[in-house]
Amino acid sequence: MKEKNKKRKSNKDKVILSLILISLLSIFIVFLIICSHIDNYQVKGSISKIEKNNEVDETNATFITMSDDNNYVYIDSAGTYVLSGTCNDGYILVDAKKQNIYLVLDNLTLTSLSTSCIIIDDASQVFLNIKKNTVNTLSDSSGNTTYTVKSGTVKESTGCIYSTDNLTINGLGTLNVYGNNNNGIVCNDSLTIYSSTINVNSVNHGIKVHDALVIDEAIIVIKSSKDGIHAVNSNNPNKNYCTILGGTLNITSTSDGIDASGNLAICDGNIEINASNCGLKSETDVIIKGGNININSANHAIKGSDVALLGGDATLQTTSATSCVKSSNRTYINGSTINITSIGDGFNSDNSFRLKDGNITVYAEDDGITCDASLVINGGTLNITLSYEGLESPYITITGGNISIVASDDGVNINCTPHDGMGGANNSSSYSSSSGLLKITGGYLYVLANGDGLDSNDSIKITGGVIVVSGPTNNANAALDFDSSCKISGNAVLICAGSSGMAQAPTTGSRSVSATFSKTYTADTTILITDSSGNFVIAYTAEKSFSHIVINTPKLKYGKSYTMYVSSSVSGDDFNGLYLSGTIDSTGTAFETFTMNSSSVTIGSTSNQMGGGMRR
Repeated sequence: MKEKNKKRKSNKDKVILSLILISLLSIFIVFLIICSHIDNYQVKGSISKIEKNNEVDETNATFITMSDDNNYVYIDSAGTYVLSGTCNDGYILVDAKKQNIYLVLDNLTLTSLSTSCIIIDDASQVFLNIKKNTVNTLSDSSGNTTYTVKSGTVKESTGCIYSTDNLTINGLGTLNVYGNNNNGIVCNDSLTIYSSTINVNSVNHGIKVHDALVIDEAIIVIKSSKDGIHAVNSNNPNKNYCTILGGTLNITSTSDGIDASGNLAICDGNIEINASNCGLKSETDVIIKGGNININSANHAIKGSDVALLGGDATLQTTSATSCVKSSNRTYINGSTINITSIGDGFNSDNSFRLKDGNITVYAEDDGITCDASLVINGGTLNITLSYEGLESPYITITGGNISIVASDDGVNINCTPHDGMGGANNSSSYSSSSGLLKITGGYLYVLANGDGLDSNDSIKITGGVIVVSGPTNNANAALDFDSSCKISGNAVLICAGSSGMAQAPTTGSRSVSATFSKTYTADTTILITDSSGNFVIAYTAEKSFSHIVINTPKLKYGKSYTMYVSSSVSGDDFNGLYLSGTIDSTGTAFETFTMNSSSVTIGSTSNQMGGGMRR
C-alpha cells in the first residue's frame, strides 16, 4: 500500500513539473513574439522598375498643344500623350476604361476655371511624366468642383490633379500645382512619386491619398492650409500607408505635416516640417529608419500608436505644452539620434518606452520621459538637459547605457499613478498600479535634481551600474527616497549626496555607508574614503552643497575599517565627480573611522535622518 502511494505521489509530482515547464515555455514563446515584433517593424511599399522610368518613349506618342482654342483634351484609349502649350481655361480628362495611360508634360501651363486641371476618372494605371528640363504649371480656381464624363454623368473632383485610380508621377522636370479650390493633388487609390520636383500650394491638403503613398528621390515642397500630406482611409486603415524611401520633403502646413491612418514610415531623405498641429501623425505606427528630419510643430512632433525610431537624425521641437513624441502604445528606439526641445514632455507613452540604442538629447519643461506601464533603458546615450522630472513610470529598468538627467523636481520617479504633466494624475490611464520598482543592473546614471534624486513610491533594487546623484539642497526632499525598500547588491557603485532633512539610507547594501553631517558643506567639497592603511578606496567631489551622503561600493569589505575625510583633494579620471580610482593629493579633515560590520553602516549625526514619506 505504501508503495502504491509513493508511485501516485511521484506521478503527481511529474504532472505538476510538466505543467510548470509548459507554462514557462509558453511565457518564453510569448516573450520571443513580443521581442520579434519590437525589433522587426515592417515598412510597406516599394517602387517598381517601370515607375522609375523617368524617360518615356515618345516614338508612337500623340502630341497635343493646348491653347485657349484647344482647351479640352479627352483621352479614352491606351497610349502616350505629350502635352505642351499654354491654356487659360481648360482641362485634361482621362476616361480609358482600365487601360494604361502615359501623360508627358512638356512645358505645359494650364489653368482651369471650371474644374480640375487633370482628371483621371477611369484607367488601370496612369503615369504622369514630368519631362526632363521642363517647367509645368497647373492651377485651378475656387468654387468649381464638378466634371462631366462622356456618358453625361456629372462627377465631383477635389484637387487640381484628381485621380480615382493608381497614379505615378515621375520624370526629371518641375511641376507646380496650385490648388486654389481644394486640395493640390488627390489620388483615391495609390500614388507613387519618383524623382520629380513638385511644388504644391493649396487651400486644403497639399497631397491627399486614399490608399498608399510612396515617395523616393523626389523634391517636394508643400504649402497648405490643412495637412501637408493627408493619407487617410477611414474604412480600411490597414490598406493605407505612407512611405518615404528618400528624397527631399519640405512641408509648411496649418494643420498636420503628414497625417496617415496606416503606417507612416521614413527610410531616408531630408524632411523639413513646420506644422500648426502635429508633425508626423499616424493612427497606427510611425517608423523612422533613416534620413535627416527637422520638425517644428505646435502639437506633437511625432504621434502614433507605436513610435519606432530605428535610425536617422531627427531634431524635434514643439511650441505648446504637449509631449514632443507621443505613443498611445509603445515607443521603441534603436539607433536614432534624436534632439528634442519641448514645452511639455519629451517622450510620453500610454504603455511602454524602451531605449535599446541611440543618442537622445531632451530639453523638456515637463518630464523628460514618462510612460504609464514600463520604461526600459538597455543602452545608448540619453542626455536630459532640462526637465521637471527626468524619468517617470511605475516600473523603470536600467540595464545599460550612459544616462544624464537634470531635473527641477525628481530625477527618477517611480510614480504608481500615471500623470498628465506637472504632477497631475491621469485618471484615464488603464495602467494605474499600487506597486512599482526602480531596477538598475548596469550602465552609467547621473542625476542632478532639485527634488528627490531617486524616488520610488514603492521599492528600489540595484545590482549593478555606476550611479551618481547630486540631490536637493532643501530639506523637503532627498537624494534617495523610497517608501518600501532600497536593496543594493552585486558590484553596484552608488553616490547620493544632498540635504539631510528627509535623507534615507539603503535598507540593505552590498557595502554602503551613510553619513549625516552636522554642517552643510559647499559645492566642490570632496569626500574621500581610505582603508586602514591610508590607501584610496573611493572619492566624490560634490556639485552642490550637501549635509548627507550615501556611498555604496564593493570595495568596502566586510569586517574592515575605513576612514571618511572631508575637504580632501584627489586627482584622476572622474564620472561627474565620482573617482573610482585616483591619487590622494590631500586627505583633508578626518570625519569618522568606521568598521563595515554590516552591509549598510550609518555614521555621523542621525538626528535629522528620516524615512521616506509618500512624496511624489
